[in-house]
Amino acid sequence: MHLPTYWLSVAMAMASLASFATVWRTLHLPSFPGQRSFALSIAATAWWAAAVAVEHGTGTVAGKVFWAEMAWFGIILTPGAWVLFIWNYIHGQSRPAPRAAYGALFVMALLVWGLALTNGAHHLLYVATVPVGAPPAMTVDYFHGPLYFVMAALFYMGMAMS
Repeated sequence: MHLPTYWLSVAMAMASLASFATVWRTLHLPSFPGQRSFALSIAATAWWAAAVAVEHGTGTVAGKVFWAEMAWFGIILTPGAWVLFIWNYIHGQSRPAPRAAYGALFVMALLVWGLALTNGAHHLLYVATVPVGAPPAMTVDYFHGPLYFVMAALFYMGMAMS
């Protein structure tokens, strides 16, 4: 028996709200090394969780796939901003991460997000999406394409190093 996906939607929405509250609190603390990159990482997590919340609350395959694609901006920003946070926290004011690193991260996030939203034309992220079950407990199985594996390897390496 599957729980209706709206329970997952509620849980992810709560995680997103908690993440946004953490961002607000972080930005209102006294300054510390890596503060902005930490806040960026948590804000990206909130984006990701919000998109997943809507995905699970959507009753159509097309809607679920669209919101899974919307999540990619946060999926890319979260680990990248976390790596920048760790760098800045460790090195403090003496050697902060270069601004170009933030620019490269945003360009990568926007590029992958754009590729996700146009996946139907090239299938670099998902080669197939298959509905599983029936509403209200319907989910979608995603079969990943080559870009998914490249991004996963890149960011898992970054997370392992951090």
